Amino acid sequence: MLRQISNTMGWPFALVYIFLIVCALYFTFVAAPKALNPNDWPYTQGKVTQSELIERKRSNKNSDIISVYSAKIQYQYTVGGKTYSGTQIRWAHPNQKTIETLIKKEHPAEADVTVFYNPQKAKESFLQQGLSLAHVLTGLFLLVSICSMAWALYRNASKRRSLRN
Repeated sequence: MLRQISNTMGWPFALVYIFLIVCALYFTFVAAPKALNPNDWPYTQGKVTQSELIERKRSNKNSDIISVYSAKIQYQYTVGGKTYSGTQIRWAHPNQKTIETLIKKEHPAEADVTVFYNPQKAKESFLQQGLSLAHVLTGLFLLVSICSMAWALYRNASKRRSLRN
């Protein structure tokens, strides 16, 4: 199949296609199940040790410099008498007020939090259950990309068949 893809569309296309399939497999079998099955993981109480707003400057399509905000949250928790620390996934959002509210109301420094941890590897943990919008959008992007590339392969193969006949 790889040879057919590279013959009809070229190696760069084949490599991008394979990369997208690997990403989709990772998302489907590793990232999404961890987020969707929090009931499989026990939980404990923890404490937020650091909660801060991070601002990064980026340039947009028009080469204007814009600020992109995210929250950096660190927490500690104890499992089996051993103390662990974790880092909350950063939320990227263009609205500074939304991030500030999240930091100040939901996860401020010194706040008590519920920490879900992996029973086989207690150092793996997270604070919020479910898929984030970023997970959903990533999954949709991968699905659309893979389907688009498959359609392009099909169309290209059909054109080549009709030219041979």
